[in-house]
Amino acid sequence: TTGIRRYIPLEDLIANHLGELFPGMEVLEHHEFRVTRNEDVVIEEDETENLLQALEKELLRRRFGSPIRLEISD
Repeated sequence: TTGIRRYIPLEDLIANHLGELFPGMEVLEHHEFRVTRNEDVVIEEDETENLLQALEKELLRRRFGSPIRLEISD
C-alpha cells in the first residue's frame, strides 16, 4: 500500500447503495436531510473532576432532545 487514505462522505456512500438498502424497491429520488436540536452542553462544577464522563452523560441526554429543525438539501 502507498499509505494514501481516501474518504467518502457518509451521505454519498448511502446514496450510492440505496438499491441495497431498499431491495425490491425502485428508488426514484433521494435527498439528504438533517435533524437539528437546540441543546447546550451543561457541565456542573462538581462534575469537572471526570470531564470525559460528564461530557458523555450530557451528549447522551442531548441525543434524545426534542428536534427543532429539519434541514433538507436541494
